Order: sequence, then C-alpha cells, then structure tokens
Amino acid sequence: MGLFKRRKKEKQIEESMKPSLPKAYYEEDAEGRRQFIEEYCGLMSEVANQLEENKREYEAVTETLTDIQLMDEMEPVEKERMIQVAARVVELNIEKNEVKEEQQRISQQDYLHMMDIEKDIDKIIKRMEEDEKYAQSVRSDMHCLEGEKGSIKFELDETRDKLEFLSKLAKGLGVCLILAIIALIVAVVGFAADVVLAGSIVLLVAAIVGIMILLFYQNYTNNTKILNKKLNKAITLLNSTKIKFVNVTNSLDSQYIRHNVNNAYELSTLFEIYREVREERMRLQKATGELHKAEEELLDILCANRLRNPQVWIYRTIALIDKREMVEVRHELNSSRQRLRTKMDYNLRVMEEAKAEIMAFAKLNSRHADEIMSLVDTYKGL
Repeated sequence: MGLFKRRKKEKQIEESMKPSLPKAYYEEDAEGRRQFIEEYCGLMSEVANQLEENKREYEAVTETLTDIQLMDEMEPVEKERMIQVAARVVELNIEKNEVKEEQQRISQQDYLHMMDIEKDIDKIIKRMEEDEKYAQSVRSDMHCLEGEKGSIKFELDETRDKLEFLSKLAKGLGVCLILAIIALIVAVVGFAADVVLAGSIVLLVAAIVGIMILLFYQNYTNNTKILNKKLNKAITLLNSTKIKFVNVTNSLDSQYIRHNVNNAYELSTLFEIYREVREERMRLQKATGELHKAEEELLDILCANRLRNPQVWIYRTIALIDKREMVEVRHELNSSRQRLRTKMDYNLRVMEEAKAEIMAFAKLNSRHADEIMSLVDTYKGL
C-alpha cells in the first residue's frame, strides 16, 4: 500500500511540476540573449545528467530481469538442482535466525538490503541527506519565485490600469478643449466679446495638462516594458526551479523505495540496528559452515548458467523455490523499469521542448542567430 501511495505521489508531483516554458521573444540586448541561452542550456544539461542516471538504473534492472529469463530456460535437471540447493540455503538461514528471533529488531528484507549496501552506506546516507536539503532549498526558492512572479503581475496590472486611465483622461481633455474653443467662437461671433485673454488661459491650461499626461504616459509605458522583462525572467527561473524540484523529488522517491525508508535519519537508524544485529549473527555464522558451502554451490550453478548478477539471488533464494515469490520479484522489477522509462520519457520531453524554445528564440532573433548558436555550442553534450 505504501509503495502504491509513493507511485501515486510521484505521478502527481510530476504532473503538477511539468513546466509551461515561456515563449521565445525578440531580445535586442546581447546580455539578455546570453542569459536566455545560458538558462535553457543549463536546464538541458541538468536534464541530460538525470537521463544518464535513469539509463544506468534501467540497465541494472534489465540485467536482473534477463537473469530471471536465463533461469527459466535452464535445463530441467540443472534447474531442479538449483532449487534443491536454494531450498537448503533457505532452510539453513531459517534455522540460524530462529535462535535470535525474539531479539529481531529488523526485518529480514531490510537486513539483507543493509548487507548489500553496507560498503556504500556512508555515500548513500550522505547523498540522501544532501538531496533532502537540496529539495528543501529548491522548495523555498519556488515559494520565493512564486511570490515574486505574483508581485510583478500585480504591479504590471496596476501600471496598465494607470495607462488606461491616462488614455481616457487625454480623450476627456481633448473633448473639453474642443468645447471651450466652440464656446469662445460663439462668444466672438454672437456677442462680439473680447476672448483673447480667456482663450490664452484655456490653451495654456490645456497645454500644461496635456504635457503632464504625456510625461506620465511615457513613464508608465517604460515601466510596463521593464516589468514584462522581469516577469519573463521570473517565469524562466521558476520553470527551471520546478525541473530541479521534480528531478530531486524523483531521485529521493527512488532512494526511499529502494531502501524502504522515509528519510535519511530513518536509514541511518536502520543501519545502526543492522550493525548490532549483525554482531549477533556473526557469532552464529561461524558455526554454520554448511550454509556457506550451500551458498557457494548455488553461486556455482548460477555462474555456470551465465547469470550476470548471481550474488543477488543469495539474498533472494526464496524466489528460486517459490514461484509466487518470483512473480512478485518480476513484478517489482517490471514496475521499477516502467517507472524509470516514464522518468526518461518525461526528461526527453523537457529536453525537446527546451531545444524547440532555443530554436524559436534563434528564429525570432535571426540577425543574431550565429551568436546564439555559438553560445549553444559551448555546452558539451547537448
């Protein structure tokens, strides 16, 4: 049930964090073009690294599935011998563990997994702790960028409202000026009045107000351009941060699932329990040479049948004698491979969208296309 929830959570995070990349735009400033290309190429570089890691994990899972296929295709006699030896290994393990069963504080699955990763445990815990800190940092950056984007949008809306108001005010001033001129003409023609002074005052006031409106309008127009650039910058940074968050979250989920924990502290605690239990088991294992002999025999059988990772089955011997357990192992591996394929497809889509955005940017800035492609070429492997 916990595994299902993690998968559902992973899918929801990926969907919610899927970036809506901002459209390319014409950029006259060389520094602006450089920043645009650096941001997108940096994003693509990070996605490419994640892809390579996904491919390595995918290949490891595929190799294990290939080993299962090789075992299915073993000769009947050889397969029966493997099952008998595996059953003996299981029997000896059960006999050994029954002695200290009441003191067991760690599941057999977790114990065997800790044994498998013992030599790399410091690196694994360190990486998990660093990823958790990084995820927290990226999450904080996302909140800040969301706030900044909202603030810029609000300021941009206010500026646009002011421009609209000034436009209406200018139209109103024009109407008033026309009405005043008509009134002055009527006064001169109909009543022979002297309207020189009044006309001068009207024109002077209209000129002053008009100039003020024009100055304010130009100022707000410039502010709108600046705010649009800031908004595009904030959106690009936010999308890049979302990609980072998706990747580090995916990485953490994979680590949690693989090690059957919820955080680095839990993994560290689990490993300490494993070390204590291991000391107990080591004293028992000294007297179980028969178990070692059976395991060696099992490894010889598996190696003779060209398995790539025979040592894995020393810790999964139950799957060799129980078809239902093997079905579960196969299902787990297929699920892991499908999850990795989904991650690779997702990162490939992000990579293609980023490439398309760069090409669109180069097209919109065709006069600087050579400069743009030269910047792109400085990033190796893209």
